Amino acid sequence: MYVSHVQQTPRWMGPQWNDRAGMSFVMRTSGDPMKLVETVKRAVAEVDLVRPATNFRAVEQYLSQQTQYLRLYILLLGIFGGIAAVLAAIGIYGIMAYSVAERTREIGIRMALGAARGDVLKMVMRHALVLVGMGLVIGLAGAFALTRLIKSGLYGVTATDPATYAGISALLVVVAVIACLVPTMRAVQVDPTIALRHE
Repeated sequence: MYVSHVQQTPRWMGPQWNDRAGMSFVMRTSGDPMKLVETVKRAVAEVDLVRPATNFRAVEQYLSQQTQYLRLYILLLGIFGGIAAVLAAIGIYGIMAYSVAERTREIGIRMALGAARGDVLKMVMRHALVLVGMGLVIGLAGAFALTRLIKSGLYGVTATDPATYAGISALLVVVAVIACLVPTMRAVQVDPTIALRHE
């Protein structure tokens, strides 16, 4: 809001008065605005010697200063989100690999009874995808509920951005599939008699 400095009264003073008390001028230039600093200082001095012109900034610099804390906030959210995604991927990999490793004896029995490697892989993958699907449903429901809290800090995306949800979900599914494939491939290549003795 524009307030002429000659109209300022004690009643105008209030919260954050220091932010509003100074006079600010905006100039449009055709070239580098910082080259006009000395000219502007001289022009202001000709009008009022007791009010020196200071704090010269380009609009880009001013906007950058105004948004620096929001950018830091968004950067920290991005870092913490990345760490959370890595931890989720490691956790999923560990749980799925452990789950398949625990079934090595079962896989050995199925192989000894004549199950083909492809059938064993399908069985393990089906079980893994059911678990991952349940986890994704619960996780997406929680994410939809909680992203409303960070809605004001998002720029360029909505709190329910489909591409973000699809990308993270696909990443976690890929991690789960790899986590199942690695130990399952090892288990189906082991001789069934050795797998049967696995504890």
